[in-house]
Amino acid sequence: DRLMETRMYRSLDELVEGWSKNIYLGGRASFPEEPLLRAMVPVMLAIAIGFWLVPPVTLATSGGTGAFGVAAAAATLLSALFWMLISFGMRIPVVYGLGYPIGAAMALFIVARSTWRGGRKVVWRGRTYGA
Repeated sequence: DRLMETRMYRSLDELVEGWSKNIYLGGRASFPEEPLLRAMVPVMLAIAIGFWLVPPVTLATSGGTGAFGVAAAAATLLSALFWMLISFGMRIPVVYGLGYPIGAAMALFIVARSTWRGGRKVVWRGRTYGA
């Protein structure tokens, strides 16, 4: 652990490009014999990521008042603590966990981008591949 480290992406642009290439096609490849599940991959990913975004959006729009506002505040706090714990485990600054809604929004963007591109356009290491 202390002697070796790997880094797959060096920038946000590289991360967006790499995940855009893999998320849609890889998700569909997970269900080779199940056309319904293959078709549902983008929806399942969007719902899973949306799970992390609904509480902070609800909190922001409700101002933390009312039953939904209080529940959203609690869910947002617990989510932030969860991501702070993940950050601690990954040995990155714990405060990064507070930015989890930004990460979730970016992940949702990547899923949408990957789905839109599908297999038509795959870019990898400066090369563009078509279907």
